Amino acid sequence: MLKELILASLLASSGIQSIHADVLSELAHSLNLDIEGRGGRSTAKYLCEAETDCGGLLFHSRPRQTYDDDTSEEMEEVEYTRMFTVPLHFNEDDPNVFISTKPWLIQRGAVSIAAHEIGSSVIHTAKDLTIEQARHWCEKTPDCIAFSFPLQSKKSLITIDEVVFVNKISGFDYGPEQYVDVDVDIDKKNNIKKTKIQNKRENKIFVPEVEYITHVIHDRKRLIGRIPKMIDLEQSMWADESHTPYRPCCSASAILPTMDELKESDTLERVDCNISRQEFFEKYEKQRKPVMLVGCAKDWAATEKWSSFDKIQSRFENDSKWEFQSITRDQETDEIIPSIQKTGAKITWKEFQDFYKQMKEDPDHGSIGMFRKLEVGEYVTDELRKDYTPPKVFDGANIYAKTPLYDEHWFPKNFGLMGYFIMGSYGTGTGPHADPLTTDAWSTLLTGHKWWLIYPKLPGVIDQEETQCSRTCSDTRSESGSFHGTGSAETIAWYASVAKHANKFYYGNGEHTRHVLQKPGETIYVPHGMVHSVLNLEETIAITEKFASEANLEEVWREILTTGEEYDWPHLYYKVFTGQQRERVRKVLWPITKESIAKVTDNTLLYTRREAVKSWVKYDDEDSDEGSDEDYDEEPEELIRLTMDEFDALSINDKHLYLYELSDYLDFDAPLVKPSEYSRMTEEEKEEYEAEMRWMASPDFETLIYYEQLTEDEVTALSDEEKVKFVELMEE
Repeated sequence: MLKELILASLLASSGIQSIHADVLSELAHSLNLDIEGRGGRSTAKYLCEAETDCGGLLFHSRPRQTYDDDTSEEMEEVEYTRMFTVPLHFNEDDPNVFISTKPWLIQRGAVSIAAHEIGSSVIHTAKDLTIEQARHWCEKTPDCIAFSFPLQSKKSLITIDEVVFVNKISGFDYGPEQYVDVDVDIDKKNNIKKTKIQNKRENKIFVPEVEYITHVIHDRKRLIGRIPKMIDLEQSMWADESHTPYRPCCSASAILPTMDELKESDTLERVDCNISRQEFFEKYEKQRKPVMLVGCAKDWAATEKWSSFDKIQSRFENDSKWEFQSITRDQETDEIIPSIQKTGAKITWKEFQDFYKQMKEDPDHGSIGMFRKLEVGEYVTDELRKDYTPPKVFDGANIYAKTPLYDEHWFPKNFGLMGYFIMGSYGTGTGPHADPLTTDAWSTLLTGHKWWLIYPKLPGVIDQEETQCSRTCSDTRSESGSFHGTGSAETIAWYASVAKHANKFYYGNGEHTRHVLQKPGETIYVPHGMVHSVLNLEETIAITEKFASEANLEEVWREILTTGEEYDWPHLYYKVFTGQQRERVRKVLWPITKESIAKVTDNTLLYTRREAVKSWVKYDDEDSDEGSDEDYDEEPEELIRLTMDEFDALSINDKHLYLYELSDYLDFDAPLVKPSEYSRMTEEEKEEYEAEMRWMASPDFETLIYYEQLTEDEVTALSDEEKVKFVELMEE
């Protein structure tokens, strides 16, 4: 039921352009019913089209009708076999047979061939080809069915070092399951876990094994007799519920690409910023296509005033307040110091200048990372907005600005402007993420160079968790399994190990991840739902704003229903939308009542792994009732514990994920809120809430839980020191 819910809006808005039109139309039509928990076959078909290794599905019987325990509503359950390729004797016109339309299947691992057949099965080898060139050679060679290659190239970001073409497949070699050992020691008395990550190559620099990928022509006739009758697709999964063949292995010894290499591999289209609003909407926004606008900032005062860290220092009053992610304040000495925390301290502009001077004199002193939200009616925002004007190509594009009380309290209520001023020193940046609140974004760079990595939009397949360092094959912060730190060692390792080779990540919709090198004066447009990451290659200054696009109306409407006020949707539906727009949103949910809105799934689910969302948003669906015990509690003892510094370095979403897992492990109810509730909090409320989260993540909180479970006799048996600690914690 969960996947049916979250994928409906994607297909209704034609988010996947490369799937054949007839298949897309059929799936989209069926998925209109998913908001009520039906359409299971359509969702299965969508996932098969979107995932790289699925050649088709065999449905075993008619769908069974079951009932949601909470609502008593009828739901559809389907059973099917997911196949690498469907044999020819299955009739594609059979309603219980689905054949994927994608021309290529992509499998993790290298082709496995019996030793005595290698000579006859390997038909060609080549070096320094692009994936498109390798595909072309295989397509025009009748005897070729597949080619394997190492994902990590040493020579070029564009080409693959060596390609092996074959006419037969015995199986796939996936390589070792893990390259690091994770040892877990349990202190039973205190119920505390301690972890130790060990490289298998002791006393040597850790270098992950090469990951291999195989592309197979999806031609059922050509594959007859050349592949095993059954290929177990679950064996290729590098993690539970992984949806792509690209295992992200991170190594601290990997080397970042050069700017020249990134420039060579950057194929993002550039267009003049004078393009009309209508033409831009039709060519890029409506097609959900990222693009780089050139010349938007040529008349901005910011082009001169923000052209370097040195120049911008004289732009603002010394006592104005700023918040840097990479700078904090020592609570005892009041000294400004470097920090790896996601949320730093508010400091004066003069204190920043002093910190920057120290950093220039001593590069090891720290880094600078700031993502400052623009706030209405305050000095810093007023000054910043004097220096730039949003590109005219986005005039009137924000649907949220058409809500009835937007001028009074914005959208969501009290959220404020969706604009951010960004500064970052070399090596700072973000992990892979999707922008919040169902917003498209534009971002103009005024100084320096930024490396963007943009994944295709494939909700349910590509998400934040799918892209982050895998703990089983990484030697950087493997305990946490994810990162969002600014300038952290793992940030660099991910870009050098995973992002560097990601333009070779091809997906079921025919698209691939792309490198983009943004230069000063350029404005990048990124549609919502495209997971992306950004690394600063120099000192950079940028401005970005986000907006809700009509091109993404179905997902935006879902956001309005779940996050907006009760008067927002009627105003838009009856007073703003055209007849065509009303028809589109009715396919998302109709009729609209408080009860039906309560069942609408947050868009967060589209681009965040299910486990993360269960921690961030507790929905009443089939994945959060009795079945969840089996899914999430089967191995509670394997929870990896974080230090407080590691917890502080997490994003707000990852903190929720960690606390959900911790609460499950320690058996306590964590009072976590929905994203929509968090977005409505004032800064003071957010600070209070995050302080409470930090307390729940602390060792003292765990000790308190341990003490609360003691019997009177066990309390009496505590040492004097433990009794003092017990009293202090109980009082707190």
